Amino acid sequence: MRLLKCLTAFSLAGVALNAALPTNAATFTYELNNIQFGDGTSVTGSFIYDDVAIDYSSINISTATGSGLTGATYTDSEIQGQQSDSLSLLDSTTNNQLTLSFDSDLIVGVNSLNTFEFNNSSGFVSRNTSSGTVEPVPFEAEGAMGLVALAGYFGYRRLRKQKQTVA
Repeated sequence: MRLLKCLTAFSLAGVALNAALPTNAATFTYELNNIQFGDGTSVTGSFIYDDVAIDYSSINISTATGSGLTGATYTDSEIQGQQSDSLSLLDSTTNNQLTLSFDSDLIVGVNSLNTFEFNNSSGFVSRNTSSGTVEPVPFEAEGAMGLVALAGYFGYRRLRKQKQTVA
């Protein structure tokens, strides 16, 4: 009987925790989508953003070689500046600098993105775009909490069935 109460409590705790999860967590993974420079080349990649600490991490953004600029790959170690509505990166190999400017502070949902890449080492060469979006990757904890509740339910049924065969 005690085990039955524990399984029921875990099941109810899983349901309650799932219902109590905030809709806006502090840390999200964002993906860059459909971003093209005027020369037809693209920007791809992702990053993690913490909206409480205003901190970017796990940056992996690449640009393709196009008119006047060599493609570059930007990572965490190349952050030049970060704010809630922009991120500036410097690729030390090519000396290209990339600035991502969001339409407002990064929020859950689709954000418009303006991108500007330039190289100033041998004359100023630049390219920009005003199209494309940055979107958060869905958070999966809600499903995990549902699985905890489901496991509690099946554990309860199994225990109950075992007691019926003993009696």
